[in-house]
Amino acid sequence: VSEKDQEIFIRYKTHLLRSMGLCVSIFLSDTLSKGELMFCLELLAIAFFRVPTICGFLLDSADVQKAKPAEGKDSTSNEKLHAHSLTPAVMETFKHFQNEEKDSDRQHQAFFDDNPSLFEWTIWSQGGDDKSITASLTDVKLKLSQPENFFRFVSFIICHVCKVAVGEIRFGLVPGYWTLVRSVLERVSDLKASDYSEPIIQCITDLLQNKKLLCFFSQTLLHSTDSLNPNEVDISLNLLDEWFLVVAPDMADPLPGNMCFETLFDALSILLQSNHYQVLLKALTFMYMHSGRVYGKVRTKLCSLFLEKHFRSLFLHWHPEVRLMFHRILIYRLNRLGIKSESTDKGSDKKGPSRSFEHHLRNSVQKVLDFDTTGNSFNAGGGEGGKSKMSIGETMRMQKKIVEDPDLKNCACVFTPLNNSQLEVDIKLHDLLYSRLKELQGPKRMNVQGNPVRILTNEMDLQMYLPTAMFEFKNCARSYVRLQESVSDLQPYEVITPEYHFDISITL
Repeated sequence: VSEKDQEIFIRYKTHLLRSMGLCVSIFLSDTLSKGELMFCLELLAIAFFRVPTICGFLLDSADVQKAKPAEGKDSTSNEKLHAHSLTPAVMETFKHFQNEEKDSDRQHQAFFDDNPSLFEWTIWSQGGDDKSITASLTDVKLKLSQPENFFRFVSFIICHVCKVAVGEIRFGLVPGYWTLVRSVLERVSDLKASDYSEPIIQCITDLLQNKKLLCFFSQTLLHSTDSLNPNEVDISLNLLDEWFLVVAPDMADPLPGNMCFETLFDALSILLQSNHYQVLLKALTFMYMHSGRVYGKVRTKLCSLFLEKHFRSLFLHWHPEVRLMFHRILIYRLNRLGIKSESTDKGSDKKGPSRSFEHHLRNSVQKVLDFDTTGNSFNAGGGEGGKSKMSIGETMRMQKKIVEDPDLKNCACVFTPLNNSQLEVDIKLHDLLYSRLKELQGPKRMNVQGNPVRILTNEMDLQMYLPTAMFEFKNCARSYVRLQESVSDLQPYEVITPEYHFDISITL
């Protein structure tokens, strides 16, 4: 090290230690504004890396026992999305994940050489100035261990790393990283969704720069959510929505491979059984927005919630908004084949309507509409019984050039062309959808005149909601086809979806 570099180093050290002295005096004062608090926590985060003698003291603030509230815990029982104990199971999984990451990090030792600003401050020899600061660090540590201060401190640590690190960030190699993450998980494990304060949310959002942590924070949140409390469900799904956008900004970006899909789908299944229509609407909206993030077997399992376990109750639900949202999921999210397929004539560039969706869907719906619950012809067009019905294709051709239609605004191409395995999955899902629509007809028998009469499996719900639900579903399918036809350069197996901003908030 040259004399000039040594001089710069000593000057920087002097200024940093003086700033640290000011920081400690402000931080420990009785009257502390929010701006002063943020200044102190950011400076402590910088000193965490650049003053190695205090690194251990600051890490001691991660001790959860010092952050336990004195007051007793609310013992009110509730129906959580997962009733069994969270912390042991999640922490055991986290420990296994941590060990795997440590093994992987051993293959990326170049991260140390590329980021000297995070690791090479050990040349800092302890002097008199250091000792004057460390003498007051016990009080700093106690105050820093308070929940709100600790979460903000962790946020500043992660932000500092993201700001100064070069190349791909190996978070597991950052000093004290695993200790801090484990402490955050332990601190939020007993919190309800409504207890997540702004510092907690910001801290978790910053930690999700490491996308693989989404699994653990999602499990923690879902396990502590009371499914019988609409307000908690609302907050919980809003938080998950924000976290998904952090790790996968595009609506078709896949979620991390280690995501807790089983826990997520079990939680959604519980919500889809709710008797509260706002909970149902919130859950369906969440699934509409994020169903494009899963692929392969995971996508099949998610779609089975719609098509197998909850199809009948949602399709024939008493609330029209719930039915509409469910129809949108079936039409826009379940289908990724589009209305255009590759031409059978390899020498032609023309694309024709895909019989795999539009044709079969129209026929399946029409078969159900042929007879209503009284055995009479059901006119889906809404006109007089003697008038001919307008097919989906005819509706599509008439409205093709109406570009100012508000339904055609705010649209996005969410699903890109599918590979062979994805195509196979979606064809199977469509076949299952058609069969479920056919099941809504119920078994038939012949009356004395020889005309078919429907035998209702569930007399009440089919009598009340089957004609309306099928009419709404067919209109949704028409809108889907019209929307696809409005895009002149739509490629085979591409789907355009209406990206409405579903601001569904549960109100009590």
